[in-house]
Order: sequence, then C-alpha cells, then structure tokens
Amino acid sequence: MDSKRARLRSSNPSASSTYAPANRSDLTRSLFADYAAETSESRKRHICDQIVEINIGVANSIAHRYRDRGERVDDLEQVACLGLVKAVNGFDSSRGRDFLVYAVPTIAGEVKRHFRDRCWVVRPTRRIQELKSHISGCTEVLRQALGYNPSAAEIADYLGEALNDVNEALRADSCFLPTSLDVRVGESGSSSRGELIGETDAEFDRVEIRSLLGPCIGRLAAEDRQIVVHRFIDQWTQEQIAQDLGVSQMQISRRLSRIMLTLRNDLGEDLLSAS
Repeated sequence: MDSKRARLRSSNPSASSTYAPANRSDLTRSLFADYAAETSESRKRHICDQIVEINIGVANSIAHRYRDRGERVDDLEQVACLGLVKAVNGFDSSRGRDFLVYAVPTIAGEVKRHFRDRCWVVRPTRRIQELKSHISGCTEVLRQALGYNPSAAEIADYLGEALNDVNEALRADSCFLPTSLDVRVGESGSSSRGELIGETDAEFDRVEIRSLLGPCIGRLAAEDRQIVVHRFIDQWTQEQIAQDLGVSQMQISRRLSRIMLTLRNDLGEDLLSAS
C-alpha cells in the first residue's frame, strides 16, 4: 500500500473507534489469513487497506504520545500511519504472533526516526542519536532491576559507554524544536502551557511493555517464568533466586542472559529500543 492511501487512512482518525481490542485482534488475524490465501493482487491490496483501517486508531494513539514536541499532531499521525502500513507489509502471520506485537514497535520506530531525521534545531551526531535510543531501551530494564530511576552513571556502566557521552545523549531532547511554555492556552487564555504541565506517569510506558511482554513470557518454561518474576517483579537478587532454586548464582546469571535473548528475539530489537 502506498503513501497516498496512508494519507487517506490517517485523515479518518475514527476509522477503528468502533472496534474493541479483542474484536480488532480477531478481525486482523482473520484478514491476514485471507491475505495469505488470496491470489488476486487487487484483492490483496483491498485486504491491506482493511487491516490499516481497523488498526489506524493504534497508530494515532502512538502518534499522540509525541505531541507537544514541536511537531503538528496531524503530521505525526501521518508518519505513524506510514509506520502502520510498513507493519502490515512486513508482518509474517505464519509465526502466530499477535499483529500489534510487531506493529507497535514498528510504528513507534517510524515516529522516532521522523524526529531523529527532521525535527532537530541543533542536530546531534549520529552516534549520540543512536546512544539515546540505546539509553531509552535500557532505562526501563534498569528501573525494574534497581527499583528506582537509574542515574547517568548507572546507565553508562550498563551500556559500557563513557559518562560524558551518556550525559550528552540525555540532553539531546533539548535539541528538538521547542514550544514556548509561555504560550497562553484555554478559551480565556488565562493560563500558560507551563502552568498546566503535569508530572510524567511512568505507568503509561509500563502498560505497553507489559502488554507486549506478557504473551512472550507466557511461552517461557515454568521455571524461567519464575526466574523472571523473582528478578524483575519481586526484585530478588541473583543470589536469592539461586538459593531458592538450589543452584549457583552463575547458573542464574547465565539463564537470565538466555531468557533475555529469547525475549529479544521474540519481540524484536525495535521494542527494546522503544521509549
């Protein structure tokens, strides 16, 4: 499906509003099955259009996460819709995964590439941009392991990067086109944008992480699931897990590495770099 069709779909933000999540998932799965069995190219294009229409609300929702960064929301919706089209074209339904497990990181990656390539006032080096992506991917992992937001030094140690480079990457957000905090908002214009900014609730990002990781963790062996729960939910140390299972700490370390590799392969690298 081309970008012209994507523009038409993104102009109708309510296209998927009538689909409950379960219905959307079932309809999408059914349409991909129809697509795999179809031989007519025109019919295949029509099925792709239907899949995009059913899931356009997901793309718009992802686009709205990046509002107030100096880009118009309708432009972000356009980019997110193109990401959805790429996800539809690239999805392998034969693997048995839910479409959104593949689509969400694909769409988010497209929006982030848009910011990286087009929305800098002062453009950081490509290395700093890539480092910022790696930092975004590991921050939630460290937060779960440590029980608090990791410091720049802890991120640098985890990634094996220089602290100065990590600090520069963390400051890179200020290079986006800024929106003045003094802009008056509301019907009466009595408040400034800065006065209405609330705190960021980390649970929003965790909801997506949990929803995407859940099916993958469910496919792990029972003892591997137990290790994941003890390490990242119960906040046990590797030594505590080893004592509970009657094995060595080194064995737990190796199993955690294997488990993380399994999850990484299942979800794809894009999810781990998603912010």
